Amino acid sequence: MTEQAIAVGGLQHPPTEEVEPVRACANPTQNMARRLHDAYQRECAWRRLRVEKVRSAVYSSKELQPFWLKLARDLILQECDNPERFMHVQFCYGVPTGTTLATCPFTNSLQTTEAYKRYRRQSTRMDAHLAQDLQSNCRSFDYGMMDTRASYPHKSEREAWDFVLLNKLYDMSPLFRYCIAHSEHLASTTRLHYDEALQQLLSDPQGYAKVWKDVIPRQLLDTVANILQTKL
Repeated sequence: MTEQAIAVGGLQHPPTEEVEPVRACANPTQNMARRLHDAYQRECAWRRLRVEKVRSAVYSSKELQPFWLKLARDLILQECDNPERFMHVQFCYGVPTGTTLATCPFTNSLQTTEAYKRYRRQSTRMDAHLAQDLQSNCRSFDYGMMDTRASYPHKSEREAWDFVLLNKLYDMSPLFRYCIAHSEHLASTTRLHYDEALQQLLSDPQGYAKVWKDVIPRQLLDTVANILQTKL
């Protein structure tokens, strides 16, 4: 998968291992730090990486380390209110040219001026990428439906929808598959794609909530808002 595909499609193949978030809190700085911490872990887990030990300290999922609190304060001062997108941009665009996409940016690089500039530069393009990704998913789904009707004319409309959404040959993201299955009340297919759809949505929740607002079920957005302790 190309770097652009990751940025456009979100977490196309999210982590299978569980990532335990730190406890939610009411303090804005602590909540921002928690969201940065959790986003970093999710991105690392997706790339099957061991989460980097910050300053060689014992990594606890129950306590926020000073690093995350300082990064949170810096981003708040810069009026950055989208920690998940900030982290996603660093993983997609913050690794040296020529390295593999499994490369994880060092945490100390997240506090640099370049990291913030990179976020501002790429963030202006991300909404457009998400819109293009939605259109691409729709085209793939339409093609799949035409292909299925031609190849399996005996299938009912509902069976065709289910067949297409379960077929990995058609290039659609887990979140899109989940949304369509949910809209058509395909219960088993909805459940099958739930975990991956949730992880993809968590990669850029504010972006997806804005650009895919007419597609994503309100219930799923509320679930993510509850995880992040924020409004979507």
